[in-house]
Amino acid sequence: MRKMYLLPLFVLLHVGILPAQVFNMSGAPVFSCSGQFFDSGGGAGNYPDNQNLHTTICPDGTGNTHILLRFEQLALAAGDTLCLLDGSTVFAPAIACYTGLGHPLPLEVKASPANTGGCLTAVFASDGQGTAPGWSAVIQCVACTLPAPTNVQVVQMRNGQMHWRWDDVPGSLGFEVSVNGSPWEPSNLPLGHIVSGLQAGDIVLLEIRPISPNPACSVLSVSVNKAYVECTLTISLVSLAPAQCAGTATGTAVVRANGAVGPAQFFVVGSGQSFSN
Repeated sequence: MRKMYLLPLFVLLHVGILPAQVFNMSGAPVFSCSGQFFDSGGGAGNYPDNQNLHTTICPDGTGNTHILLRFEQLALAAGDTLCLLDGSTVFAPAIACYTGLGHPLPLEVKASPANTGGCLTAVFASDGQGTAPGWSAVIQCVACTLPAPTNVQVVQMRNGQMHWRWDDVPGSLGFEVSVNGSPWEPSNLPLGHIVSGLQAGDIVLLEIRPISPNPACSVLSVSVNKAYVECTLTISLVSLAPAQCAGTATGTAVVRANGAVGPAQFFVVGSGQSFSN
């Protein structure tokens, strides 16, 4: 009986590394989440005089939804301008405009959460007074995310209320809050929230998140807790010399304030005049 042996067959595949895509500014739209974006002079030369071009760069639909340009070089002649617009047309709002030299690098420009298409439009104009190397930018697609608000703090506690305040988040439509794990609700102030019905010693855990104009964007939240404290400031009259009397009599009053945080300010009853000492 003849024995048959199966010998493994190895096929060597040559795997080539594709070079990064290169897009020189020409006016044609770009649909990509990778590659290099150059001025019309390319990566090795200056751009020419008297140009007036715009190029729209959009995600290619294969992953994340918003374009980010990371500029590794940006050198323009005086009088020449590159503007980045937050959208797919020349009528979109401007994010930033650049001219001249000395820009801090790397420099990142990203489509905003309000930009539902996630595209950026570059608008370039050069005069006839000289040129420069232009720019080189890496094209990326990133997720659309609204950050949590910052500088969250309590600015007032009185009458059973705790008044919170925070900084704005660009692009948000407002804010939602959750108090001690309650369901999310709109904040009752544009950049803050008042929690009512508190008693001394109550702990308030406030979670805050921005409201996104784009349902496809995720949002981040921040949580801060604070104990409600009621303070009573008492003023006692220690001495008054000479005796209090009507008219133009003068004298010295010594008072003591208990419970004040920071310097106390004193007023004469019936007048708006204050005394710092």
